[in-house]
Amino acid sequence: MKRGLFFAAILFVMQACFSPALYAQRSAHTGVAAWSFRLFPLEVALLKADSTGVKYIEAFGGQLLEKGGSTFSPAMPDDSIQWLKNQLLQRKLQMRSAYLPAPTTKEAWEQAFRFAHALGLSYITTEPQPEHFDLLNKLGTQYQIKIALHNHPRGSSRFWHPDSVLAALKGRPQLGVCADVGHWARSGINIVTALRQLKGHIIALHIKDIDTFDKTDAADVPLGTGVIDFRAICHEMKQQQFSGYYIIEREGNWHNNVPEIKAAVKLFNDISR
Repeated sequence: MKRGLFFAAILFVMQACFSPALYAQRSAHTGVAAWSFRLFPLEVALLKADSTGVKYIEAFGGQLLEKGGSTFSPAMPDDSIQWLKNQLLQRKLQMRSAYLPAPTTKEAWEQAFRFAHALGLSYITTEPQPEHFDLLNKLGTQYQIKIALHNHPRGSSRFWHPDSVLAALKGRPQLGVCADVGHWARSGINIVTALRQLKGHIIALHIKDIDTFDKTDAADVPLGTGVIDFRAICHEMKQQQFSGYYIIEREGNWHNNVPEIKAAVKLFNDISR
């Protein structure tokens, strides 16, 4: 009897350790948005990101690469792309995504995908025009790079509500979601309900906190000090067996927000575990 109970206990522990939900949660990745360091060149942003303890950084279009240098964009020359790859290697950081302003022509989109491919990106975070949805699905298949539709607050983004995102995704498997939970809260969207609505399509989440719900210009505050329930978010994503990216953003205290981001990374990782 005791021997049977012993093996039953061992089996329970093994099932807990290797259950799909827990395994998927451990395989999700925490990173930081270079946008948090937008006042500095990307070279400095990489140093700041490295100091927060993350292994992933999401770039954004328009940031200076280094003081006096070119900017991060699909028009970057090959030597600048190689420079950036070397910088990432030195910092032991990985860049799997970049937020790019949506191009307005087919040719510019093709350039953006070639650029993303050269950098080894897995997805492009952006807010494209409807007339380009089918083109992006085609290019995504060709280059094996996803498009993650990003939401800004209502009144400033066509993707502010999950309904509009689902309409864009229909029949386009290369399109997915980068859910900005702070902007959803600013728009009065119930975050957990929206995550459930978009289940199976979420590539990444932008993680930030705000001081007031349902206020489009609510102030960004350090993670855990605002109105967003991150435990509920992590619980929902665990249920979804999420294995994508949590990208921490801090849109405030721009000159000295590294300690806040470092604390946010620790807090979020503790909650998600």
